[in-house]
Amino acid sequence: MSRSRSFRRQIFRTCSLQFFLILFAIHLFPCSQVAGQPAQLGRSSLESFSQKASTLPEDSPTDSETNLQLVAVGGELHVYYETDPPTYVAYFHVPIPTDDQVPLWLEVKSSKLIDYRFVETTGNNILVAAHLESAPVVKLNWRAWVMVDDNRFADLPSQVPMSSLAALPDSVLPWLRATDTAQVDATIVQETIASGQFQNTPNLLALADKICSFCYKIPWEFPASFDAFSALNWGSSCTGHAHAATALCRALGIPARTKLVFISGLYDNLDMHWSTEYYVPGYGWVGMEPSVGVNPLPAQDEVVIYSCDPADEFPLFFTKGFEGFWHTSTPQLAVTAPVWFGAHFMDSATYTLGLTEQTDLALDLARSAFSFHTAYQGIILDPGQQTIFAAGCAQHADAMDCLSQGDLTGTIANLESAVASYQAVEVGPSQTNYATDFEGDAAGWTHGGEQDEWELGAPTQVGPPNAHSGLHCWATDLDGMYENSADAWLLSAPIDLTQNISAYLEFWVWNQVSENSPQIIIYDPLWLDITTDGYNFTPLCSKIGGGNDDPEVPVVGGWVQMNLDLTPYAGNTVQIRFRFQSDLYLTQAGSYIDDVRVYGLQAAAGFAVGKSSGDANSFLTEFAVSPNPFNPLTRIRFTLDSAREVKVSVYDLHGRKVVLLADQMFAAGPQNLVWEGKDQAGRAVPSGTYLLQIKAGESSRIEKLVLLR
Repeated sequence: MSRSRSFRRQIFRTCSLQFFLILFAIHLFPCSQVAGQPAQLGRSSLESFSQKASTLPEDSPTDSETNLQLVAVGGELHVYYETDPPTYVAYFHVPIPTDDQVPLWLEVKSSKLIDYRFVETTGNNILVAAHLESAPVVKLNWRAWVMVDDNRFADLPSQVPMSSLAALPDSVLPWLRATDTAQVDATIVQETIASGQFQNTPNLLALADKICSFCYKIPWEFPASFDAFSALNWGSSCTGHAHAATALCRALGIPARTKLVFISGLYDNLDMHWSTEYYVPGYGWVGMEPSVGVNPLPAQDEVVIYSCDPADEFPLFFTKGFEGFWHTSTPQLAVTAPVWFGAHFMDSATYTLGLTEQTDLALDLARSAFSFHTAYQGIILDPGQQTIFAAGCAQHADAMDCLSQGDLTGTIANLESAVASYQAVEVGPSQTNYATDFEGDAAGWTHGGEQDEWELGAPTQVGPPNAHSGLHCWATDLDGMYENSADAWLLSAPIDLTQNISAYLEFWVWNQVSENSPQIIIYDPLWLDITTDGYNFTPLCSKIGGGNDDPEVPVVGGWVQMNLDLTPYAGNTVQIRFRFQSDLYLTQAGSYIDDVRVYGLQAAAGFAVGKSSGDANSFLTEFAVSPNPFNPLTRIRFTLDSAREVKVSVYDLHGRKVVLLADQMFAAGPQNLVWEGKDQAGRAVPSGTYLLQIKAGESSRIEKLVLLR
């Protein structure tokens, strides 16, 4: 539904006051620091570490003498709505590994937390998928310590000549393209360049400084759109300042990108702050703060939590909802129920480690340990693997204790031990379970429903100019607007996850649907759900809106990559369903889907994750746990192919045995057991995720159990 500038202003007269008050409250009353600690993993807590790190001795090295710091960052998320499903997943971004920063340790805490996993997205970006128990109020805290190499550009000169396009490396050329947030070809961008204020500046750094100073003067307003075009026309927040600087840099031949960052040197506890990076040949990416007029930024002044990808640079205007940086697994929460403000903040604790020859080794080990930790956290490991993983986590946390004492040598030793433990977990390989680019036939996908116009083919002028890859994609209508009163679905072919111990879904979507700006209300939503039996479907995401539907704002068009956690469905054969709905009023170009892939880590030999596969290690012909999630008890039903000695145990996620349910000879045929959520001593165990292991000889089957008190 096309909406004019006047309509946009009208919308913001009714809803931006609340939006502004929230932001204003955040600035006046910063989020309280999160009290996080590596539960039962380290000898000292992160609170203790914070106290030590924030009370450095007076003779600590100055910035000019140091090149490694440890910075604390965190966030607090609130959900004020009880969902109909008993559990849901909240997704949010966390600090990412970059060339000059490495997260050393990250944890998530909530009284309603079941478990959590890490989902990689575009570039180095990482989402946390926190599986939460539904309640009227849920508070989730996260905290991370990030190692930052703060002297990366200490030798940056004051004079750097402008480079021709031919002299730039191919890796940075995509950062010159136009996108829906950095509209390089927009008239106002080109007029600004042609005004003469940036001409005759052969020094790249001086030119970047002029761009920074120009964008600093953009008025601070809260329009419906946070892109370069809107910022240059009507003013904007720091997001618009950053995108305007990015667009002007690109228009002048300087590769540039926007980032979501924590700024330790300029702000305290400022949530959702956007800045700009531009490429300097021979030195790499250099930070700029156009919203406060600071250029260049020393590397230690920021911790990056999201870095734009050139193929996926927010073609959506307000970062709320599924296509933003925070979303949930249920349409019930839509885009308003979670209070995302305060989801990220900079902690006051910064520990200076000093200039040392061990810096590169420490960063490399931290990067390796964090990579293992994010791959294995919350996935389906057998009890032995869980024990080894927990040992690695303990050593990982011990490295934090050493850092709290300024002991980099001890930190390195503990990180080496943690990496060795993580390597000993010995899971199966990562592989693609299913992938299609829709270039052939329908590949087993089906569609139907009310006002169903799902089509497979090449886009026309109505939607995107091209499919994401190749020629073909699925669309709600390839050659026209979608219909009103639609409730149409697009269902995938079956996807086998029976041998997965982790599973993730990625796909690309081009979306232009009826909504108000800034996506507070999505009138014609797209969402996804999943089924393990072909009949009962569970939501995978909140409503997907998105797309620039303001006729005054130029559209470049862009495909957005989506990433979701499917690990709770590992061990099953699943189908993914896209469901599109529209109301009775105006329509848009609709939803386009391309390049669907499901991938994950596989189970090691002899470890059955899902339904019996009929191979030599299969000893269960039937298996079921119901209910799951459960309270107060769950029933375990399985059928043995022959008489066997079978051990049935329940473990926690640290690999510790909670209770032995059975250890005996069973006859062939159906068996029934009950677990009442108690340990071996008969004490009730807390809410959370547990592992049920059924083992016969060298073969075993693992099932996750979710207990909700």
